[in-house]
Amino acid sequence: SRGTFYARSTGLSFEAHEIPKGKPTNKTWDQFRQDCGSRSSLGHPVKASLNFDRQYRHKSVNWTGSLIQVQEGVDIVLWHSPSFLLIRMDPPQFRFRDQPDIVLMFTSNHDSEVAEVAPGDKVRFEATLLALGGRGGPTMMALSTLERLGPGESTPEPPGGWGRFGLGSRANGGEAGKGAPQEGSAAGVVDEPAG
Repeated sequence: SRGTFYARSTGLSFEAHEIPKGKPTNKTWDQFRQDCGSRSSLGHPVKASLNFDRQYRHKSVNWTGSLIQVQEGVDIVLWHSPSFLLIRMDPPQFRFRDQPDIVLMFTSNHDSEVAEVAPGDKVRFEATLLALGGRGGPTMMALSTLERLGPGESTPEPPGGWGRFGLGSRANGGEAGKGAPQEGSAAGVVDEPAG
């Protein structure tokens, strides 16, 4: 899955386990974009990496974004991979609407929360920053809490393909045929940063 690809690109472990919540920080998404965003990481990768290590790594933030896709983990005998939420932030870092800015890893402890959201929903999440995306890729985070915002604050459903999540009708997307990524989209392809 795309979430697994992004996790591998940052060198994170695949074992599904609950990651301890980090120390809270009041850093905003706009501050993160300035310190470590795609323009910083592509133009000044060493500086962006240092900023991330000093100010963000293992810190917990409360941010708001739009859910692009839910990708369910895989259970094979004694090996369990994490599940992922692909999140697009506002303002986004990338031009294409199916390119996530953040990938939230979560375990089965959060299944009930995830079952209440669907692609296109605007969500508020608390999560711990784990790894800065390589070459302008999405930042990896571990989910602590997830909340779907009210209908008046929700965003339009993006076009294209969706992931699937079999825990609830909302997470399923409500329609058949939304389980595959949009044709022509490629996991890990770094789009140009949005202007």
